[in-house]
Amino acid sequence: MVQDLNQILEIRSERNEPGGAIAGAGEAENGSIFSFRGRIGRGRFWATIVPLLLVSMGLNVAVAVSDGRSEPVVLLFIAFAYFIFATWVAVATYVKRWHDLGMSGWMVLIMLIPIVNILVLLFLGIAPGQPEVNRFGAPPGSPRA
Repeated sequence: MVQDLNQILEIRSERNEPGGAIAGAGEAENGSIFSFRGRIGRGRFWATIVPLLLVSMGLNVAVAVSDGRSEPVVLLFIAFAYFIFATWVAVATYVKRWHDLGMSGWMVLIMLIPIVNILVLLFLGIAPGQPEVNRFGAPPGSPRA
């Protein structure tokens, strides 16, 4: 199995395909939610962000309801671990969505501004991406994506 993976990576590097030179470099195109590379469309954006928000709200409610019991420590630990995971995935998702719009991933920093972040969330979820290849790759859903 390791030999098969090495052969695939060698073929990719010969073809100059993403992920060839560095293992995992082209994962965004293959569906990795952890990668900051590549582009994603509006559907994938909402399909990632909405579950993250729903689970976050559920954990917040669970922590609030368990006040005064012995479980809050465990729930707080779970909530904190989830917060780290969700923050990474959300930032990677926002970056790839900015890439789809042809803009730098550093635009994600605008999400730190209260109230503006809600407007930006809606903008990222509604604005159509660039239909042509841009410096971040091919449009989502294209054969080269």
